Amino acid sequence: VLVDPRVSFLDASLELLGIDRSTRGEVPAEPGGQIVALWPKESLEHLRVTPHDLIVSCAHDAKLDMPMLTAAVTSRAGYVGSIGSRVVQHERQQVLAQQVDAASAARHHGPAGLDLGGGDAAEIALSIVAEALAITNGRTGSPLIKQSTPIRAR
Repeated sequence: VLVDPRVSFLDASLELLGIDRSTRGEVPAEPGGQIVALWPKESLEHLRVTPHDLIVSCAHDAKLDMPMLTAAVTSRAGYVGSIGSRVVQHERQQVLAQQVDAASAARHHGPAGLDLGGGDAAEIALSIVAEALAITNGRTGSPLIKQSTPIRAR
């Protein structure tokens, strides 16, 4: 699901994804999913988040990131992360610590992703999905060769 209350940014994102702008609010065939033009808290209420959902904030704008993260860490989402520098992540963590309980604030993963060394958008997305999969399966994301646990999560 792509969420952004700023229609002009949402339209630009749709264009980058090669999706016709007229599909906003619908479920397009490709790449799949919903396109929602709502503010963070309202979007999470609208989407009815479950433990199978992964939430990653990518706005680079505190007025969007912080309400989304605050709502997300107190939601049922299986993974909550955000992209951005370590300095920005430290600031976000301080704000979360003031707005929610410690256990909820600790659910935030930022910067999101595993250290795979990737730099382009696809590689960053892969590292985030890899971390989210590890977290939701109760794993560390470390190399299998260094683990003695079963390869598949139960």
